Amino acid sequence: MTVKMRILLSISITVIILPALAQACSVCFSGDDDALTHAFNWSVGFLLAAPYAIAGTIAGCLVIAYRRAAAKQAVSAELEAQEAINPLIWTQEESAK
Repeated sequence: MTVKMRILLSISITVIILPALAQACSVCFSGDDDALTHAFNWSVGFLLAAPYAIAGTIAGCLVIAYRRAAAKQAVSAELEAQEAINPLIWTQEESAK
């Protein structure tokens, strides 16, 4: 037998003889209504939700920045158009001259 086979066989025999060693996670140690199980499930949920929350925050900031820039550009374009038209508008005072 090779060394790898001996190690695998010894681990298998240990798991068969002592099944408590095979229970590696908190869900395996306790039942469904245990506080440790609920804490483990909540921590996994938070770890799964964290990347989505971070990506959503970054995307939201980019959308807000884009909308503000677009609104600012629209206002400046409107002001430029108004300034270009103002000299062409006749008022009552200019008509009387």
